[in-house]
This record gives sequence, structure tokens and C-alpha cells, in this order.
Amino acid sequence: MKDNDDDIQFETMPDWGGITLGSNNKSKEKLKPITQSHPEKEYTSLYEELEDKCNPRNFMEPFVLERFNMANEIYSQLRSSEDKSDDALIYLRNRCIKELNISFSTKRIYDRLFSIVNPEVYLKEEVYDAEKVRKSGELYDKLIKKQHDIRALEELEIEVLEFVNEYEKHDETSKLPESESGEVNDNANWYEDYFFLNSNAREYLDKYPHGNHADEARYYLQNDKEDYEKMYPQGRYVFKTTNVEEDDDSTTTFIVIGAVVILVAIVIITHVL
Repeated sequence: MKDNDDDIQFETMPDWGGITLGSNNKSKEKLKPITQSHPEKEYTSLYEELEDKCNPRNFMEPFVLERFNMANEIYSQLRSSEDKSDDALIYLRNRCIKELNISFSTKRIYDRLFSIVNPEVYLKEEVYDAEKVRKSGELYDKLIKKQHDIRALEELEIEVLEFVNEYEKHDETSKLPESESGEVNDNANWYEDYFFLNSNAREYLDKYPHGNHADEARYYLQNDKEDYEKMYPQGRYVFKTTNVEEDDDSTTTFIVIGAVVILVAIVIITHVL
């Protein structure tokens, strides 16, 4: 009877984050992260990835008019966008996912989360914490299952960071966000506030659609810059600049006064002579 092992597709087997597994001959093999088995093209920015993936030429074969027109519309918005930051293009990325069924690179966020929730990290700790190992295993399981879904990984990131905060804040207190007074903000909402201040509006709403700052973030995305700054003059997304204009005005005034003084002096000297 033929051994069925010949039919096993090893490259599709689940990855266990490098945990060693025993084989029938008692040898041990360390598995690699899944992203290493299926390498993705890396992009320097979301704009570059969108430009590559939503280009209408990608939808020529097989040609489906509806999808072609949709790609054309999104691509046009991308190319005409004045703001090419990741923040401004998240909504186009989500349209591509939903309307064109395009997958986006998850390598960076996957690798970052993998390094945190890999159970092997906690199995090596000197003081063994079974609960921490159990929780890391649950998060790792979610990571493996959602490895190719960028939005699902962005949601999972919240759970991972809460896990880190729960188990490591006593040792990493100095790394927590600080209030204006310099004291560590240790309330239940510290991460939401921290995330709001250090992420773009779309990312914040994706994670906290009903969060404390959701109204402001939503207003920013749905209105133009001038309306937003009128509504939130000290808001998170107000473009912060130095007083360059004020300095320019002061310099201009100084130059004008100097010119007047010199002119007066010339007139006086002329009359004297």
C-alpha cells in the first residue's frame, strides 16, 4: 500500500512560529514564518502599491467592463490626489479591497506582530507564566488565520498591544505615553488616546469607530481642511507650522523702517550740502 505522505503539501501546512516539532525519525525541524514561504513584493509607500495594483491595465484580461471602469475611477483619483501620504490614501486602499478584491501587502505588520505573539518568546522566559503563554497562543492563532488580510491584522494589532500592556507595563512603565505633566497615563483608555495622536484618521476609525475621538476623525475625513480647522482649531489634524509668516512680517517691517531711515538721512545730507 502506498504511503499517503507523498500527497502532503508541506508548504500549506500551518506555521507554528518556529516551534520545533518531532518527526517519526525523531529529528527536529524549525518552521519558518509563513510570510517567508510566500514572499510578497515590498513597496516603499501605499501610493506605490496602489499605483501598481489598481492600474486599469491589470484588468484587461479577462476583460470585465464593470471592474475595468471601477479600476479606472480609483486609479484616476489616485493619480490626481495632491496628498499622497498613507493617511490620505487609506480609503482608496479599502475601496480596492472591497470593490476590486485586491490583496495588499501584510508583510510589515505580520512580521511585527509575529515577533510579539510567537509563543516561543514566552516559553523561554525564566519565570514561566502559563496564562501569558495561553494568551499568546490565542493571538498567534488569529495572526496565522488572518495573515493575508491587512484590515484584519490592523484590528488584531489592538489586541496584541493590549496584551503587551497587560503583561509588561510593570517592567516597561517608562515606555507608556506620558501626560502633559510628565506623569504616566495609566487609565483604561491610554492606548486609544495614544493611537489617536500617532495614527491617521482612517486607521483610528477602523479601530475605534465609536471611540472618544471618532467624531473629530470622521469630520476631518468628510470635510475640507478649512472647515475642519474652523470646527477644531486646536485639533489633532491641524497642520502645525512654526511662526514663519510672523517672522517674515517682522523682517519686512524692519527692512521698511530701515529704508525710510536711510532715505530721510539722504534727504537731510542733501539739504545740508
